[in-house]
Amino acid sequence: MWPAAGILFIVVSPHIANEIHANPHMSMQRPPLLPRFFKPIAGGANMFDMREHDWKPWRAMFSKAFSAEHVVSLIPDTVDETMVYSETLKKFAEQEKMFQLDLITLRFTIDVIGKTILYVDNPAVYFSPQGQQLTTRI
Repeated sequence: MWPAAGILFIVVSPHIANEIHANPHMSMQRPPLLPRFFKPIAGGANMFDMREHDWKPWRAMFSKAFSAEHVVSLIPDTVDETMVYSETLKKFAEQEKMFQLDLITLRFTIDVIGKTILYVDNPAVYFSPQGQQLTTRI
């Protein structure tokens, strides 16, 4: 069950999720499982598993990047990359053979991040030494 081994509470009710989100005591606490889950990916503390007083300064720094206006502006590039990903999957499916989804999905993820965050339109980024290091790390 790696990486999600341990006790995990999942809320599927929109009403209950809204109640939890509205309660600052509940919504600001991070499950103790998160640091163990994110450590292999992030290498240490990060915004996903930090306590409120640790992540608040970072939230202020990154809040503009998550504004509704900015996220909406990313949709066209995200859709373009998703179409490329979809076509890639269709080509593999037409061959009617088993294939590894991990590397294809990882490359798609790197392309989306490259295009939306780094403003790089380079589908071969994962073949560069830096891209190889990133894919190995992930």
